[in-house]
Amino acid sequence: MPRSYDPSALREVFEQRFTFIAGFRRNVDRYARRLALLDPSTGRRWTYAELGADVESLAGGLAARGVRPGDVVGFQLFNGPAFALTYLAAQRLGAIASPVNYRFSPGETAHVLDDSRPAAYLFDSTLAAGVSVALGIAAHRPALVVAVEPGSAGSAGDGAGTGTAEVEGAVSFVELASGGHRAPEGWEGTAWEESTRLYTSGTTGMPKGVPLPAVAEVLTAHDVIMHFPLGPEDRTLNMTPWFHRGGISPGGPNAVFYVGAAAVTMRQFDPDACLELVESEELTYLIGAPTNLALLADAHAARPRDL
Repeated sequence: MPRSYDPSALREVFEQRFTFIAGFRRNVDRYARRLALLDPSTGRRWTYAELGADVESLAGGLAARGVRPGDVVGFQLFNGPAFALTYLAAQRLGAIASPVNYRFSPGETAHVLDDSRPAAYLFDSTLAAGVSVALGIAAHRPALVVAVEPGSAGSAGDGAGTGTAEVEGAVSFVELASGGHRAPEGWEGTAWEESTRLYTSGTTGMPKGVPLPAVAEVLTAHDVIMHFPLGPEDRTLNMTPWFHRGGISPGGPNAVFYVGAAAVTMRQFDPDACLELVESEELTYLIGAPTNLALLADAHAARPRDL
């Protein structure tokens, strides 16, 4: 007769360790000195050890201001270090990282705030005027509102400026992330708990949240890793916004940080800048829509590079 076995040990390991954030923390140790993130606009580079330390600091700052496991951390941010840090720090706390389309109107943003009721909401300071209107319309106002100045996560700037001035009660990202706090241990969620919630379009009505459990984030990363294929030696640049599934997964923070590769950020698409980064940083993948590829081809035809 076949031997019987108790699957509880396997289930316990799977449920506790088969999460995206567990994979990222593994890479912080495994690839400590390998490049994880590059922000060409400031020249700032993060190794996995440095990125891990900044994630701990931001997660600690969020926890110190009341963010708890299961809370939603909403953010309307362009592709850049602050997006990557927020995406990782929320999951480090067992909270739900919720990227929101930064092109939404104030009414759509207000709808998202009332729909998801985030405990924390981070926004790019260039969106401050619309954010102020959205917060005035929404019935729910997050307890923590954070203005992210462009470049504030990649340089030594003070992070204060238009966002904190125009949005009442907003604190600066640098203030939140540099308070010297550390995230509590044991706050990461399980494989079955929601870890990401995407608010992308709304083209068929009001914006709708798409909830994803941690196991879905891991399996999505595995899908990209297998089919590109993507490995730790790769350097990627996704030319589309990270807030949607085709931005955050292939060549974005999801698959890249899970496999131990490097993500190069670009706040706004520029075909000439992309081609120059292929040369200078030896990028192995550019990910985008057909329009991006057509513009790259035109830029290369006008001024050929050594690719």
